[in-house]
Amino acid sequence: MTDFISRKLDAVDTDGRPFEMTIRIAAPRPHPQGDWTCQVQITELFEPARALFGIDSWQAMQICLQMTLSVLLDFVEGGGQLFYAGTRHAVEPLSLFAKPLSSMPV
Repeated sequence: MTDFISRKLDAVDTDGRPFEMTIRIAAPRPHPQGDWTCQVQITELFEPARALFGIDSWQAMQICLQMTLSVLLDFVEGGGQLFYAGTRHAVEPLSLFAKPLSSMPV
């Protein structure tokens, strides 16, 4: 899998074991059967990389981003911890994603 976008985080699982987490999403590409596909992988949480599908490149990428958020939220809600790489600054999964423009101050 060739990364299109990636992010490294430090993580601690529910047993207190620290590990480096890498979130990888590949560039969307046409699928031979007509839809588009995009691969996503999250170290130790969503492995091996999985191909997700959409009707076009936009939707395929959005589905990968939504799946990533869902996996990270489940990890944290289950007692896992996320930190910016190389720090002990906690990361809330939602803070890794852009907010809709309608919720941004004018």
